[in-house]
Amino acid sequence: FPVSRNSSHRERNMSPATGSSRWSPTTEQLMILEELYKSGIRTPSASQIQQITTHFSFYGRIEGKNVFYWFQNHKARDRQKLRRKLTKQLQLQQQQQVD
Repeated sequence: FPVSRNSSHRERNMSPATGSSRWSPTTEQLMILEELYKSGIRTPSASQIQQITTHFSFYGRIEGKNVFYWFQNHKARDRQKLRRKLTKQLQLQQQQQVD
């Protein structure tokens, strides 16, 4: 994993004052997560999640569940996009057959 030593990302990640704020990945974390997803990791194993979490902990507070849910949500959004695309294609085909 590439490591950037920019401390401003640490503050942006999770506010220590509230403790219950949502985790939002930094730009670097997002790039790494997208890269892992594109490389074929769709449902990371527990050890992969731990490895990613350990690496990302440099940027601020993070838990394994943040990584787990990111992959789960990303996969669901991908499926949703694909369904919409296929539905649109099917509608276009049906419309062309009618015309």
